Order: sequence, then structure tokens, then C-alpha cells
Amino acid sequence: YKFIDGFAKSLDPRHKHLKPYRDYLLYPKTNSKVKCLSSDTMTQDGLNPSCFIVDEYHAAQNSDNYNVLKSGQASRKNPLAIIISSAGVLLDTYPCFEECKVGMEILRGLKEDDSRFFAIY
Repeated sequence: YKFIDGFAKSLDPRHKHLKPYRDYLLYPKTNSKVKCLSSDTMTQDGLNPSCFIVDEYHAAQNSDNYNVLKSGQASRKNPLAIIISSAGVLLDTYPCFEECKVGMEILRGLKEDDSRFFAIY
């Protein structure tokens, strides 16, 4: 959260548009929030994110967090889920490994899925 708070202060130092709270930022004009979540999936039921970002997905031992957030987007018209990760140790039992396999198949033209975008550097 400190990174997000610092970024918001650099954009809006007088808090005219972004209102910082203890654990989230609020954009009152649209009632939009930016919030950092823990890996405890029990506290994430009931969320309805229009967008979520999973960072360092290679460290996730299972896809529970991703699945809870993704299912929370079911009623959204244009939901967006973003996964960012370094290579880490891509063990074949970790969910990031599966995402990378699908991504490589799409990038190689072996599979078609216009609902996904992959960029590997």
C-alpha cells in the first residue's frame, strides 16, 4: 500500500481527487477504490472488482486468490485481470506455470484465445 499511496501523492499532492484512507485510496467521483489485498482468500469473498492485479504470481502456491477475484468479476461488463511476474522458479505444480504454458501456446499460434493478452520479456 505504501507504494500506491506514494504514487497517488505524486499525482495529487493536495488530495483534491484521490482520498487516502488507512488501507485504500478512493476516487470519490466514481466511488472507485485501489486496495492492496492479502493472500487470505476468506476475506475476499463478496468483492466485485472491475480490475485486479496479481503481482509476482510465480510465488503463488495455488490459484485460490486469483479464482476468488476472477469469480467476483462475473457481473462486470468488461472485467480486467492482470498477472505480473518474474520467472521465479516455475514449478509445474504452481499456477503461474500453467498460465505461462497457455501464454506460450497462444504466442506460438498453437491456441487461439482473444480474451487473453500475453507479453513475455
